[in-house]
Amino acid sequence: MDGIRREGHGLVVEPSGAYQDDDGGDGFIGVVAEVEKVSLAALRRALGHRSMYFTEAAGLRGKHVIPEPIGVAAAPGGISLLVSLDAPALLDRYFDNESQTEEHARRLIAPLLRGRGQLHSLRELDFQSGVQLDVRLNPRRLTVGMARDLGWSILRLVQAVDGGRLDTLSALTILQAGCPAALLGQREGQWIDVKSQPYMESSLGELALAGDVAAFANGEGGGLIVVGIGTKKTAAGEVLNRLHPASPSPQRRSRYLAAIDRLVFPAVRGLLVESSPVESGEILWIYVPDQPDQLRPFMVRGAQNGDRIRAVTVTVPRRRDDHALPMTVEEIHALVVAGRAFLRGANPAGSWELMSPTSRDANGGRSAR
Repeated sequence: MDGIRREGHGLVVEPSGAYQDDDGGDGFIGVVAEVEKVSLAALRRALGHRSMYFTEAAGLRGKHVIPEPIGVAAAPGGISLLVSLDAPALLDRYFDNESQTEEHARRLIAPLLRGRGQLHSLRELDFQSGVQLDVRLNPRRLTVGMARDLGWSILRLVQAVDGGRLDTLSALTILQAGCPAALLGQREGQWIDVKSQPYMESSLGELALAGDVAAFANGEGGGLIVVGIGTKKTAAGEVLNRLHPASPSPQRRSRYLAAIDRLVFPAVRGLLVESSPVESGEILWIYVPDQPDQLRPFMVRGAQNGDRIRAVTVTVPRRRDDHALPMTVEEIHALVVAGRAFLRGANPAGSWELMSPTSRDANGGRSAR
């Protein structure tokens, strides 16, 4: 574990010798790559009565840097994780009733902390610009990098629940925090798909799972599949309206992973299959990160034909709004042609024509000239 010590008006990170400048006020700016491995206990001793906020920018000497909204400071019996954020709804509640708002925030972030600390206080930032959460952490077995990651998770969770627009990462944070009910009211769409029941324990169920995962992998931004939430039809589409937890199954996660690994090609990078207990069962989710363009398209081995599977067939699913649909033969052909052209460094139109069905004539499928 790296160490850290005070020297003059700055901090020296050992053994790298990286020097953290005084920010001109009451604290320091810490470059993440230089301090993330330092233990919180060592940082607490070095900080004294000052704080440290983070940045990913290197080469800070003599430069003005706007730090991240996550910082740490020494506190009696531990260390404070300081999380500053813009949360209008939370701030309004704070003005109405400070103690109730603080208790609401305490309950909200408790699952994320998992016994590593608790919310100490919540205060208004200057000029009503937002709120700051002071989370008191036990520094034992925690590094600076772990504390920073926890701070960002708290920020995303509070902002998501506060009424900000959800995306894949904020929804993932909500689930990992054990707060699936915070997703209710969202609409199924390009980045989220929910199931009220687990995928069937059959070849058809495994194929459906693989198709849903591949569809998100083929789209921009990835997506999230949540098992254990029901929907209702509205004029705006399918809206998440109730928790429908699945009965706990210790084998479900490994079974899903095995099916995805076997049926989806190439392998999906960064895939997560996780679950959390709720009062009457469990909620399970599959996180599909945004994939590199060079890996697409993601293909699925097999296709459904009635109640049977055609094993010799390959499908290329894609996400369109709240549905997974197979790519058409024209779309697959266009991808193949574009790939061939890229490898040759040639113009696709030089040897192959990309044609829609309506642009073909009846004489051999050639376009009219």
